[in-house]
Amino acid sequence: MKYIIVILILSPLIGFTNLSSVQIQKVDSIRQLLAHNQNDTTTINLWRAWDNLIYRTNTELDIRLNEQIDSL
Repeated sequence: MKYIIVILILSPLIGFTNLSSVQIQKVDSIRQLLAHNQNDTTTINLWRAWDNLIYRTNTELDIRLNEQIDSL
């Protein structure tokens, strides 16, 4: 749970300038779902979906999300 909080705190600091408006909306939806989620499997699936959206535009966040997925 603390990993979700860390990512949610850091994510607004990370630029999404290369993402389309649809992708930004999807990322926002994923972040909202993560904030209310309690299931580890769902958390991993949401992190993977988020990672798939940003892997080309933000390599640092991509690496952090993959580390979180591996650690959980």
